Amino acid sequence: MLRWLFAVTVLAGQGFERDLQPIFRTHCYGCHAAAVKMGSLDVETHEGLMRGGNQGPIIVPGKAGESRLYLTLTGALEPFMPMGGKRLGLSELEIVKRWIEAGARPDPGGLVWRGRVMAAGWGGEIRVLDETGRVVRKISAHVGTVRGVWLSADGRLAGASGGGVARVYEVATGIEVKASEIEFEAGLVALSPDGRRRAVLAEDGSVRIYEHE
Repeated sequence: MLRWLFAVTVLAGQGFERDLQPIFRTHCYGCHAAAVKMGSLDVETHEGLMRGGNQGPIIVPGKAGESRLYLTLTGALEPFMPMGGKRLGLSELEIVKRWIEAGARPDPGGLVWRGRVMAAGWGGEIRVLDETGRVVRKISAHVGTVRGVWLSADGRLAGASGGGVARVYEVATGIEVKASEIEFEAGLVALSPDGRRRAVLAEDGSVRIYEHE
C-alpha cells in the first residue's frame, strides 16, 4: 500500500505540448512561430507564449477572461485571431480556456531521485528538490523545453536534455560543466534509493511523495 506523505492540491487542466501545441501549429505558426514572431510573439514554446509580444503578456494565469490570447481567439477583443485564417472550433477554444484557467503551466519533463536529492524538469528549467519534495534550487536549462533530467549519485551535478541538446550544471552554483555520456530520465515517477518511497511529478510542478506500508 502507498501512503501519501507530501502533497499539493492540483487543478487539472490541459498539457501545453500535448493539447495546446497542435492547435497553435494548425492556426498560429504561420505568423507566430519562432522563426517568424510577428509582433514579437512566439507561440512555439511555453516561455515565448508567456513572455508575450509587443503589447506585453497575452496570458493571465488562472483567468482566461482577462487573457488577450483567449479574448482575441474568441473575437471578444480585436484583432480577431488568427488574422485571415481559419477560426478555432469550440472544442479548441475550450482547450485553450481550460489550460489558462488551470494556471497556464508548462509540461513536466522528467524526475530522478539520487540519495536525498531529486531533480525535476519543468518548462525550461531544472528544479532540484530535497527528499520532502521542496524545491531548493532552480537552474535555467537552456535546452528549450526540458524532456529529460539527470542527477549525479552525490547530487552535486544536475542535467537536462531537450530539443536535441543536453547540458549539465553544478547544483550549488548553476555553472555549466562538461560531462561524459549520461542517461536522461523522462519518466514522471521515481523511487527513493531504498525503494520505500515513490515520488510523482505533478502537472503543477510539485512533487508528491508516497510511502510503502
